[in-house]
Amino acid sequence: MKKLNLGCGTDIKKGYLNLDINPGPGVDKVHDVNTFPYPFKSNEFDEVVAYSILEHVQDLMRTMAELHRILKPGGKLDVIVPHYNGPLAWGNPTHLRAFSYDTFKFFVKGHAREKYVEAERLFSHAKTRYRFGKGFAFWNWIIEPIANVFPGLYENTPLHTFPLEGLQIILTK
Repeated sequence: MKKLNLGCGTDIKKGYLNLDINPGPGVDKVHDVNTFPYPFKSNEFDEVVAYSILEHVQDLMRTMAELHRILKPGGKLDVIVPHYNGPLAWGNPTHLRAFSYDTFKFFVKGHAREKYVEAERLFSHAKTRYRFGKGFAFWNWIIEPIANVFPGLYENTPLHTFPLEGLQIILTK
């Protein structure tokens, strides 16, 4: 299996090609994710992890198309991004956007929002999960499973007053 760790920073993953804009220990490939095309062949990777990077990209639509291009059919794109309501979303001045539970439905076949994406760049499936920081916030242990079973309940009721760390989305090509 060939795997890519996109925008790795200092989170070097063993068994992955670690790509970052800055050279450093463990970085295998230096490339700016805002520069297209990426230096990879189409259908090259079985898995791409994009942890805490998509909130920094200048053109999300083009980035998602490029990630789709480099994934093999059946490949997985594992994403972690900040939720618009979380403390991590806007505290970092380098964040260009934050995300809702439904953001990545734009990139999946069969959803009403798919009309905004080129058909050949749509993923077949997406699974989204809220990620609450646990620590000493005991209520997050209770709210996280409820929010993940009933996502609309979290974003459309006072439950959204409980901030979360972000979202994890796994998209399948």
